[in-house]
Amino acid sequence: MTIEERIVRRNQEDIVWIGMALETFYNSDAGTILRAMANTITIEQFTNTEDNVTSADRKLGRAEGLHTLINRIELAIDDMRRLNEEIKEEQKLGG
Repeated sequence: MTIEERIVRRNQEDIVWIGMALETFYNSDAGTILRAMANTITIEQFTNTEDNVTSADRKLGRAEGLHTLINRIELAIDDMRRLNEEIKEEQKLGG
């Protein structure tokens, strides 16, 4: 099954699998770099005084898009953790 199929299907196993992959990435050097780049791009959107061509709406849209990406990664990790806790609770009650 492809990652795209897992994202679309979104069953419990998929949510946990995607969350684990994202958590590994997010906590790695690559995740740190991604967050730093997103923050830098966001700051540049609002501090670059030489760019008089790009509209404020476009700059705000870029910043919001980056924030949404980081937020969705964090939410996927939270979903995975929540489901793992539910699975552990079910196992305690059932076993």
